[in-house]
Amino acid sequence: MIEVNLNPAGRKQRSGGGFSFSMPGFGRGDSGEGRRTDWWILSAAAIWLLAAGYIGLTYTGVTAEQEDLQVRLETAQADSARFAEQSARIAALRARRDSINSRIATIQSIDQGRYIWPHVMDEVARALPDYTWVTAITAQSAEPSPMFQVEGYAGTQTAVAVFRRQLEASPFLQQVQIQNITAAEAGEGGDEQRVQSYVIQAIYAQPPFEELESVPLFEDDVPPVAAGGD
Repeated sequence: MIEVNLNPAGRKQRSGGGFSFSMPGFGRGDSGEGRRTDWWILSAAAIWLLAAGYIGLTYTGVTAEQEDLQVRLETAQADSARFAEQSARIAALRARRDSINSRIATIQSIDQGRYIWPHVMDEVARALPDYTWVTAITAQSAEPSPMFQVEGYAGTQTAVAVFRRQLEASPFLQQVQIQNITAAEAGEGGDEQRVQSYVIQAIYAQPPFEELESVPLFEDDVPPVAAGGD
């Protein structure tokens, strides 16, 4: 027969066969074994409490960091969407600018060739000195930078040299050279005079637009000037 006695203090010796079993008492008595048992229990409880506290603090810190990262992510997504919209606007403006620049370049290239010969004749007339005449202006090459010759008469060789120098000063003309200059007779009916026949060669060149002075085609394009006064 097996007998279990739960009260160690009241444990009695029984005769006969079998054995008895009793639960140890925690903190009871003054034996060293009881004190060691209490110390291990308190140590385990303290370790468990420290572990629980550490886990709680870690969880709280991770939760706070996750919330902060979530806020940063939402802010970054909002900034990215705003910047993407601005980038799209900038790209559209750049495409529009490039299109306008291309159209301007086309218009400029057309306009450069529109008034070549009027420019040539205007510059020749502007540079023509006294006692010098022009009889012909002949193209020697194709546009947009044609070479041409100016032929005519001058009273003296000095006038031809002045004519060449003034042609060379024009922003529309380059490589101005005297090709030929010879003595000749000009006039009819006994009024012949000894003059100098010349041939001057030059090349037309379109100067940069910033070096040109433009004027309005119509008077309405001129901005009104505020009248001062009385």
